[in-house]
Amino acid sequence: MIKVPKYYQKVKTLPTDPPGSIARMAQSSQATAFTIQYFIPDGHGMPYDDSAVIEGIHSALGNDQGLIEVKTGRSRYKKKYIYSIVKTVNEQKGATYTLTLQMLKTRTIYLQGFFEEGSTTGLRDVVVYEMLQRKGVVDDQFTGWMKDPYDASYTKGILMNLSEDKQFDEMFPEHPLSMAREMVRYILENN
Repeated sequence: MIKVPKYYQKVKTLPTDPPGSIARMAQSSQATAFTIQYFIPDGHGMPYDDSAVIEGIHSALGNDQGLIEVKTGRSRYKKKYIYSIVKTVNEQKGATYTLTLQMLKTRTIYLQGFFEEGSTTGLRDVVVYEMLQRKGVVDDQFTGWMKDPYDASYTKGILMNLSEDKQFDEMFPEHPLSMAREMVRYILENN
């Protein structure tokens, strides 16, 4: 299986989960994280082709979703991987960032993580927006605030905003997106 950060605690899987699944949870002051991983048959996962995965995600996104990131490559231990992060926004609950990661070890392992905003929603967005507005990067009409990270002409759904850029993860380490990226970094360094 895929090694994840040690502070993620094992939890019981559901009877409907794939056989052999391992589920884990973690919580921060700003997020709740749940991951599940299991083996999938060869050829049943995502292609190890970021452009094909980006195109597939774009074609499947709902009006309440946006693409944050897709990357493929090899881990520190030369294991082939591909992952995506997609956000889903619920007006009452805030944002959930879904990490889908596939890694080829001796078998193909599929990990899905759900990183949900806690009781304080939108804090990262507000702080970064105000900071960038003072610097003249965005205006009070939100010009330049949101765009798809891979296709400037793609406008469906809730696009990635500037606060979701990796450079702000250190300012908000307990934010769900920062936790999703921390999970990816840990996996790629330790598997």
